[in-house]
Amino acid sequence: MVFGDHVISVDVEGHLFIWGFKGVAGDIVPVGHIMLGEKCTPTCVMHPDTYLNKVLIGSQEGGLQLWNVSTKKMLHEFKGWGSSVSSCVSSPALDVVAVGCADGKIHVHNIRYDEEVVTFSHSTRGAVTALSFSTGE
Repeated sequence: MVFGDHVISVDVEGHLFIWGFKGVAGDIVPVGHIMLGEKCTPTCVMHPDTYLNKVLIGSQEGGLQLWNVSTKKMLHEFKGWGSSVSSCVSSPALDVVAVGCADGKIHVHNIRYDEEVVTFSHSTRGAVTALSFSTGE
């Protein structure tokens, strides 16, 4: 994921790497590293709109983690919904994200207050692998 002057990458072992790419010459090495922990096998990463230096990590275990990549500290761990997170996206509404899960449910969640806004389901069609919001009419 492109993140300002950096690229953020995650791997299945729970490593989050921060890479610089502006003005880089020679060997490219990470400029930062975060270990997400044993309870987090990352499945998606996104930047919530207006959240400075923060990323939200979805996990195979079903939870979410909000991290500050500058301080390398986890700010909040969301318990999740008992199903692997397969996609997540920021909404046009401040503090609200949509989370797609392997069980076919879409959870619209307020991450500021850790409150569910609404849940949709399309369980007969499988996992939710992509999400987007439309602001058009």
